[in-house]
Amino acid sequence: MSALRYLSGALGAERAHLLVPENRIARSSLHEYHWHAQDADAAFLLTRTSALFAGWYMVEIELEGDFPPSYGRLFFDTGNGFEDAPVNVVLSPARLAKRLVKLTHKCHRIRFEPRAPSSHFNVRHLRFVPVSKGFAIGRMLKRISNQRAHLRSVRGQDLSRLAVANDVERTLREIAAKRQQPYQQLLVSLYQDTFCKPRTTADYSRGYDHWIADYEQPRYGDPSQLRERMASFTHTPTLSIVMPVHPGNAVYLREAIASVVEQVYTHWELRLLVSAACTDAVRETLSDYAEDDARIVVVDCDVEVIDARSLNLAVDSAKGAHVSWMCQCDTLAPHALFAIAKVLNKHSRANIVYSDHDEIDAAGKRVHPHFKPDWNRDLFYSRDYIQHLTAIERSLISDVGGFRSDIAGGREYDLLLRVLAHCRFSNIHHVPAILYHARQGEREVTHSAEDATQSGIQALQDHLAVQGMPESVVEQGYTHETYRIRYPIAEEAPQVSLLVPTRDNIKFLEPCVSSILRETRYEHYEVIVVNNQSSDPETLAYLQSINAHPKVRVLAYDDAFNYSAINNFAARHARGDMIGLINNDTKVIDGDWLREMVSHAQRPDVGCVGAKLLYRDRTVQHAGVVLGLGGVAGHGLTGIGEHDPGYHGRAMLVQNYSAVTAACLLLRKSLFEEVGGLDEKFFRVAFNDVDLCLKVREAGYRNLWTPYATLFHYESKSRGHEDTPEKLARFHSEVAAMKLRWNQCLFPDPAYNLNLALDSAFRIQG
Repeated sequence: MSALRYLSGALGAERAHLLVPENRIARSSLHEYHWHAQDADAAFLLTRTSALFAGWYMVEIELEGDFPPSYGRLFFDTGNGFEDAPVNVVLSPARLAKRLVKLTHKCHRIRFEPRAPSSHFNVRHLRFVPVSKGFAIGRMLKRISNQRAHLRSVRGQDLSRLAVANDVERTLREIAAKRQQPYQQLLVSLYQDTFCKPRTTADYSRGYDHWIADYEQPRYGDPSQLRERMASFTHTPTLSIVMPVHPGNAVYLREAIASVVEQVYTHWELRLLVSAACTDAVRETLSDYAEDDARIVVVDCDVEVIDARSLNLAVDSAKGAHVSWMCQCDTLAPHALFAIAKVLNKHSRANIVYSDHDEIDAAGKRVHPHFKPDWNRDLFYSRDYIQHLTAIERSLISDVGGFRSDIAGGREYDLLLRVLAHCRFSNIHHVPAILYHARQGEREVTHSAEDATQSGIQALQDHLAVQGMPESVVEQGYTHETYRIRYPIAEEAPQVSLLVPTRDNIKFLEPCVSSILRETRYEHYEVIVVNNQSSDPETLAYLQSINAHPKVRVLAYDDAFNYSAINNFAARHARGDMIGLINNDTKVIDGDWLREMVSHAQRPDVGCVGAKLLYRDRTVQHAGVVLGLGGVAGHGLTGIGEHDPGYHGRAMLVQNYSAVTAACLLLRKSLFEEVGGLDEKFFRVAFNDVDLCLKVREAGYRNLWTPYATLFHYESKSRGHEDTPEKLARFHSEVAAMKLRWNQCLFPDPAYNLNLALDSAFRIQG
């Protein structure tokens, strides 16, 4: 039987022509294979003489060929063209792949993309087997249980620690109940995640060796050049390093000390706090170092685990105006203290200086760089991202009483939070360079992750009380040692006006408005639908019907499409204290979305607030906007799974971004008016949200993105794509306007890092 006929038989169809090469698929020139996929866009079209009816199906696919494992994709046409969201299938040669799919409507056509470029293959088996809902739920639960180490954490629960499927089911039901989310909806979401190719730390580290050779070495690799640059320093401050020493790997300890001794910048002191548990041999070795170099001071401590008292005595006796901490198994880059001293020369009032860092694996290779943003207050409230290497002004440490003895773990995080209350944020400086190398698997663990998380929660709660926010509640974030702050809504809850421009497209408008009205648990809002010259009778009838709803008003805007002008028009009619810009192709899937966004938008120092937006397949569409990406601005972390943590966990953490998308954006109406609203002249369609956010930032407010407000976004369905000469000309003029107005702000983005690429978000430069 030929491959075509076998496939058709598996589909239960009568004729072989049901499998049609649609794009970039050709007959193979190799006699053992039938097909050749010319590139990643290669696709088959599967048409059926009898439809697949709505319901659950098990998709079964087996390919035979010379391709590596890939993520194939299926698209379904249920009457309105192919759906935007693909169904991913993990394909390996000569292995039967299975996955569940739910069709909500009758389907006649399917597009199949093998995603195996330049490969030759046979389609041995492709079948859609109808299954019951109960069977589907059981299989989804089984796969989630088997894949729990990949999923790791969902809503603060570490699934990788759960032993059996029953534990996973119970945990997911608890999560769904807590979120007031249907259990099956959460189950389907997680099941979909297991078919999204997860981005690993190694993915984000790709190209690091080349970066070291091409970027770091030319900048810092020549000690003689660094010494010449030091000649221009107006002062040479002493930098103090405190290193607790416990029993451990003696080789690593010597390497750690050597990395300090070999610093290009020579004005430092190293204070070694020696635990009572250390052997005499270790003490003798450390004493030899001290005898050879007067900058090394050995302090014998009478405790087996270096405590807050020992650390505070070291700080009090330190000679340097700034103090840093270092683990005995880690090393400093040779230029580390030079880079810190350079900042202190340029910014004499610097309170805190921190840097990027990487890790050293078991083979001694530098891996997993963490290129951090500049000072990011809300990201720091979500986790201690500035650890390694951090220099803190010694007088500030003394002013806040040093380390606390009642903190079980995360002492540095607690200390930094208390120091923040006594310093200006403009005096916190970031060195965008790898200055610290943390050795993998060699940390001195004195407290569990749970204890460290609870200590962090307590430290952050105390900090908020000092900042005048005692009613804010801190809880664990999605994972250990991450945090979520629930800011209370004012007693007189702000009224929110949600502005929804539309032109026809009832297919998207109706789910958008209905989901707002049905799902939103925050009660104080109105929906203003702005009808921009709709002509479709069904849409007009729908607009007339919803206009009768007590929370909905429909306004007519009869001029040409201008997104900025339409929203400014609606804002002038808004009755709310806050403005919400909402695309008509979004859909609410999280009932607490508006409360979460209001809780941040009401903070007096916060400007625009953005949400986590997902494509229909529950991969990420928006998790913050990166300036300079693609030339002007673009979305970071697009395409990762809903529960994928992203680059160093940033897809799961509240944080500040320079801009967020207006597909779902909230800000105070007074602030919207203060900055002049959206620019109707220069940004009619594109970049008006980025321009708005930058105006807000220039006015002194922090823009913010939260992963705790989640919506679907089908992306610009009303206005369509930039695919006509007129649209392209307008788009290019908006690009030019952005560069003319904001060129000095587009690079480097303080919420990003200049060592990360601008052609692909969160990829290493090079």
